[in-house]
Amino acid sequence: DSLRATIPEEWTAANEKHVALQTAETKARRDYRRAADDGYSGAVSLTSVLASTDQLRELGPTLPAIKQRIESEDPKQLLDPIKALSSEFGAVDGASKIKSAVSKARSILRKKNPDTEAALESIDKAIALFDEEIAWRDQAMSTIAAPLAEYEEQMRGSIGIRQQDKMTREQALSVASCNAEHKDISLNF
Repeated sequence: DSLRATIPEEWTAANEKHVALQTAETKARRDYRRAADDGYSGAVSLTSVLASTDQLRELGPTLPAIKQRIESEDPKQLLDPIKALSSEFGAVDGASKIKSAVSKARSILRKKNPDTEAALESIDKAIALFDEEIAWRDQAMSTIAAPLAEYEEQMRGSIGIRQQDKMTREQALSVASCNAEHKDISLNF
């Protein structure tokens, strides 16, 4: 009772005000970090997709080849080659739709009564998706690849710093230096 009597009357209002400010600060910091991370990660992922264009282009001839094999070979013999082809497309950034179309052809051929026509349609879809993918990537490579790389490089040390694998020497020295200062935390109790 004697300790409760020492609590100032304005403490409850001050504490409520402090909690509201602290909540607003936490939300603002979280929103800023999310926006910064999204602004940087989009550029990094697009750069990665564009960098894998040559890898995707190398897989292009495999789609018509597998189509010819579906037309002429036993479906059960094609399951492993189609699975391997699907995995190869899966390893290319941004080629998941093509991979899905190839995988769908494989699942059609795995059925008890495989439908070769449906499998061929799925491969045709994969070929169309491949052509679309190469077309937009080629256009992007000629128009936005250089500015995008410049943007990513400029943002790497600021809004992209949280997503880097390791800090630069200057960043590490800055973080390691003592920036301690007194902060009144009495309202936290």
